[in-house]
Amino acid sequence: MAHKRATNWASPVPQAERNCRAGGRRRYNAERRRTADARRAELLRIIVENGGLPKRCGAAIARALGTSRATICRDLDMILADLVEG
Repeated sequence: MAHKRATNWASPVPQAERNCRAGGRRRYNAERRRTADARRAELLRIIVENGGLPKRCGAAIARALGTSRATICRDLDMILADLVEG
């Protein structure tokens, strides 16, 4: 089995490489934000269509949206916080 080379965190990284990495992080994070926003919009649409959320429906919604129940709970918390603020 080949050994992975250790990263020397003390060595400087060229500016061009730092810029490239930062750009990649920005693109990745922007895509995650777009995905989360779309999922929350879909969740809000489901809530409005059904006149609310019946108890214990988080797992079914999570399956329909292809995510976990915990993610749906966090999304609901964010939607409710936005409604309270605005």
